[in-house]
Amino acid sequence: MKAASLSQFDFNLLLAFEAIYAERHVTRAARRLNVGQPAMSHSLARLRAAFDDELFVRHAGGVQPTPRAIALIEPISVALSAMRSVVEGNRRFNPQKDARTFRVVISDDLEMGLIPVLMAELAAVSDGLRLQTVSANSGRDLDLIDMAQVDLAIGIFPDGGLHHKRRVICDLEPYTVLYDPAVTGFSAPISVDDYVAVRHIAIESRLMLNERIDKALEAFGRRREIALTTPHALAIPFMLKEAPLIATMPRRTAVTLAPRFGLDVNALPFSFPSESILMIWHESHGDDPASLWLRERVMRVAKRIQARDAAADRAVPAACLTLPADTSAVG
Repeated sequence: MKAASLSQFDFNLLLAFEAIYAERHVTRAARRLNVGQPAMSHSLARLRAAFDDELFVRHAGGVQPTPRAIALIEPISVALSAMRSVVEGNRRFNPQKDARTFRVVISDDLEMGLIPVLMAELAAVSDGLRLQTVSANSGRDLDLIDMAQVDLAIGIFPDGGLHHKRRVICDLEPYTVLYDPAVTGFSAPISVDDYVAVRHIAIESRLMLNERIDKALEAFGRRREIALTTPHALAIPFMLKEAPLIATMPRRTAVTLAPRFGLDVNALPFSFPSESILMIWHESHGDDPASLWLRERVMRVAKRIQARDAAADRAVPAACLTLPADTSAVG
């Protein structure tokens, strides 16, 4: 698009671009902006002419962005965020009086531990504050942030750009094995031989974790078999009660689930690094009063949960969380 044509450019087209990119579907994008499907199709045609590119091509179940569209989404999102700030003004956020819906990307295992406490915090402040969680998807979490579709993402994020601001909300979280001793026949502490002897359940949103576990096992000349990949971490305990399977999960999640389902938790029987739980947001939200308030509440809730979990860990039977005597030596 030539600079000389900027004064004639309809900036509403950027809203259409953002909606189509987010929905990957022209009709859903029209519904999102409360316009008719023909009007959205017309906006797409004008966008294609303005940027001299197809931008979105037909794909099974909707449309897929072209490389040009993928390159455009970040600067367009930044521009729209700046324009929204100007239009909405820099008024102060009053949590006791203001109505606000916060949208947070989070996996269901982290949601189980964090969101109930956060909701109690919000409810204690005002009836006008609401929370909407969005299921974590390792391929699109950062896209949702870039498109200003969410206020925060909470999880493990090895990637990200300079415009993605991050803060550690939980200390390094070790991974553990969750299993049913009656179904698998295992007893703590389990060995590497035990770990690879049965099939595994993998969490879809932790694709990077699964790859790293497999590489760690390769270093010991071992290989595991994944029987099931699921996006629903909270369905895993039910599966472990029925079939000889095991799952690798963050310790905090595993220790919470184990006593409720009659399961056992064991440290990984090989050396594997822990990871920090982060919250991540777009730099354009850095000074937004409501976003600042939400981030501080998340930090406060995370500290309360860590203190509670530390006390709970002391009450867990030692045999349930026993590490092999030498974690570097694998049998």
